[in-house]
Amino acid sequence: MLFRSSRDNAGNIEIAKSTEIYVDGTAPNTGYRVEGIGYSEGGKTYVNAGSSIVLTATDPVINNVASGIEGIYYNLNGSTSVIKSSIAFVSEFSRANNTFSFYGEDNVGNRSAEKDYTIIYDTMPPITVAETSGEKGANDWYVSTMTVTLISTDTLSGAETAAYRVEYKEDGAEVLISSGIYGGPIAISGEGIFAVNYWAEDKVGNIEQEKSISVKIDLSKPEITAISTPTANAKGWNNTSVNVIFSGTDSVSGIAYCSSSFTVETEGLNQSISGYCIDYAGRSSTAALSVSIDTTLPEITYARLPAANKYGWNNGDVKLKFACSDALSGIKRCSESILLSEEGINISASAKAEDKAGNIASITAKDINIDKTKPISAASISGILRNGWYSSTINLVVDSTDSLSGIKETIYRLENSNNALISSGTYSEVLTVSADGIYSLHYWSEDKAGNKEAE
Repeated sequence: MLFRSSRDNAGNIEIAKSTEIYVDGTAPNTGYRVEGIGYSEGGKTYVNAGSSIVLTATDPVINNVASGIEGIYYNLNGSTSVIKSSIAFVSEFSRANNTFSFYGEDNVGNRSAEKDYTIIYDTMPPITVAETSGEKGANDWYVSTMTVTLISTDTLSGAETAAYRVEYKEDGAEVLISSGIYGGPIAISGEGIFAVNYWAEDKVGNIEQEKSISVKIDLSKPEITAISTPTANAKGWNNTSVNVIFSGTDSVSGIAYCSSSFTVETEGLNQSISGYCIDYAGRSSTAALSVSIDTTLPEITYARLPAANKYGWNNGDVKLKFACSDALSGIKRCSESILLSEEGINISASAKAEDKAGNIASITAKDINIDKTKPISAASISGILRNGWYSSTINLVVDSTDSLSGIKETIYRLENSNNALISSGTYSEVLTVSADGIYSLHYWSEDKAGNKEAE
């Protein structure tokens, strides 16, 4: 407090007056903080587009005296600005890397120490790359369990966290499998098509637009079947060419290719025909089909027991005994022997042989002649007959008949009453007797089948 009064030359003294004198020699205190999302690290301050730097200046009260803040002065990238206030908001940053300094000044010209800062203005979201690992097949399919590794980078504030969501695509819809904050490689062990969605956030809150990759996994080989047309019979044989068709199913990636159908025309036992199917993931399965083909007819022969005589006739039952053979599939059935007992001319009988492939051969035994009936002969006498005696030369005629094989020969013997042989032999013409006496004629016939009549 300053008290003062004046006195003039006449000795008059004025009433004493007082004046308060304020002395402020202390510089203001300044403050610096981020309003919004931001942080400071390593001498740098990181902010995003929605953040501001708040500058404050206060004039400390010393002995109840403070002159107050005249303004805040700051320099941003070489351009100086002053805010006539104890608080200033700075948010208009023109570049990513900003140089910044400020100080406060009170009303009597005391200045705070100027402080320098580097302000990183980060408006760009981080960038995340997804890397996959596992055994790769074909057409972007994996044939093993696989992992997805997320790598996030941010050249300014730095990546803070990454998040993910794994979804399974089923019938056009996406079914959530797992989700969370990324902490390490994401393992996917199921089969099917998966969508891995991911994004990252940097340290000042910039969020990356969600990205997605498709992950396709097929752990199973396709199923393959081989069928033959026509199908083999119960014995496992075909008697025509066989078409072998390969087909496959795969419930995950689907069938990309199956071996073309193959026609087997060559005869043979257990011919192995193989093929394969491959799915879109590159996995393959093979199948083999055994094909046995016999297109050749079996052989069938017969024996005639007994054999015919030189005239082609039998005078008893004839047995036909059949023999069958097949060099490949073997005989399935062969006709049983046939016994022919009925008489007849040009008798025939048929038989069959079938092999295991179904080939059937037939044979017909022809020209079989059977005559079991003896021939019949009768003798007649012509001459002048009176009282049981002939008084003239007589003619002896032998007539023989056989309705089937026919007469082979007729034998005769002419004797007198003393059983003396007059003549004998094969009857071929009329026998003439002119001498007196008593005679007896003996005769019989044999047919061409060998049947002989009684004498």
